[in-house]
Amino acid sequence: MRNKKGVTLVELLVAMAILTIITGIVMSFFGLTDRLIARGDARTGEQHAVRMATDKIVREIRNIITCDLADAEGASGNWIFEDSNDLVLGRSSVRDAVWAKDNIATDGVAFDLRKDGVNYFMKITVTGTDGYVIETEVLLNNIKTDAAIGSGDLDVVGKCIEYTKD
Repeated sequence: MRNKKGVTLVELLVAMAILTIITGIVMSFFGLTDRLIARGDARTGEQHAVRMATDKIVREIRNIITCDLADAEGASGNWIFEDSNDLVLGRSSVRDAVWAKDNIATDGVAFDLRKDGVNYFMKITVTGTDGYVIETEVLLNNIKTDAAIGSGDLDVVGKCIEYTKD
């Protein structure tokens, strides 16, 4: 009998089929990982945008001296509201010139004003375009009387806030 060296065609085809199956499984894991990373990046971007919007609002209203809530911005005064998925801060009287559309993607902003003892609080709820929601509550340091609240109503919710600062 002769000593046979090498592999037969059948053995080679079986080895290639096994290698193809293993390669397919490994590549599907790479594809899944890539999709999960992309989804995580999108969610992180939305969370960042909502946090930026919330931080900007908090910095703007922390030291206001008067405020009023409404469902739409008015003709004068300082306003914060959401317009076409952009956070808008500015003065209505010079709207075209100075309004700061920050291109911070939001799907809604709501303000809730309440009094707790002698302190006034503004709860801010910002919703991202993919449904991420963040709520924060701010102590309004300079509002000391109900007269500083334009409508006089406490425990009200609005989509816009009109305010004055020092």
